Amino acid sequence: LAMLWQTTMHQRADLASANEQVGTYSRLAQKESERAEATIDLFLKSLDRQYYSAVRRSFQENQSPITTPRSDLEFTKESEHQLMEGLRLTQELVSSLGNRPERLIQIARTTRRAGFVLANHHRDDQARRQFEFAERTLSSLDTRDPIVALERCWLAYNVAKLERRTDGFQTASKRYREVHDLAAPILHAPDTPASVRSRIHEVAGFASLSLHQFNDAAQHLEAVTESECEPASILLAKIAAYRMSGRHQFALPLAEQAVGQLPDDSDAWRNLAGLRLHLGRNETARKAFRQAIILDPYNGLAWQGLAWADFQCNDLSAA
Repeated sequence: LAMLWQTTMHQRADLASANEQVGTYSRLAQKESERAEATIDLFLKSLDRQYYSAVRRSFQENQSPITTPRSDLEFTKESEHQLMEGLRLTQELVSSLGNRPERLIQIARTTRRAGFVLANHHRDDQARRQFEFAERTLSSLDTRDPIVALERCWLAYNVAKLERRTDGFQTASKRYREVHDLAAPILHAPDTPASVRSRIHEVAGFASLSLHQFNDAAQHLEAVTESECEPASILLAKIAAYRMSGRHQFALPLAEQAVGQLPDDSDAWRNLAGLRLHLGRNETARKAFRQAIILDPYNGLAWQGLAWADFQCNDLSAA
């Protein structure tokens, strides 16, 4: 009995020590997990900012050959490495939480957005790989699910932006029409959630804008109440749709709102300046063009616009 009691006491001591070690490892793992989640949260916020910037820039379809956007100069090899590392960590963390549909959709969305940012900075091979990964992820899900269909719409739109530059408008236009084909049944389904319906109108409006169907684009964008992008992107898209369909008077107040929301965005100021110039407000147009150039000295279209505004104001030496 004494020996049995002694053995039991030793086992209890060993068990207590083991429990203490497990508790220590558990606390360390929890801290490591929290650090990983904090890192990923920062990455996702940074990715959102880059994605919104890429979407805004994508509305400027006819960039001047002398325009080198400042964002291209700032996106270095280090920037690319940070983006890919953040994407890898995010994919690993989300995957570790299980392969439930909502997790897979999150992975597809994050990967798609990263691909669009890479395409925006001419990292075409990397962008294609991310788009292909997102496509494979979405193909494993129920395509009748409105959220999955919405993601497929955005994927088609994002891929089209890459194909437009690399393969030409004819190839990209098939993708834009694919957005409409995917969007139509969701918009017509009576049980589509309002938030999904709004985001479908958003991406359909962007696709219509790219297809130069400006009246259709305006109709879709006017129906947007919730969006994937920030409100400023919707404003800029509406401005482009109204301007290209000849409704400059509708575009001007939206352009004023846009510079209020994006005071540091050079193209937002250039858009405002161009509308003012078109409507004969030459002096205020010059001020807006100058502000666009201050924000981005490489904005060639702003320089061209300022020269024309100077000419309209009879300031030939400045022009």
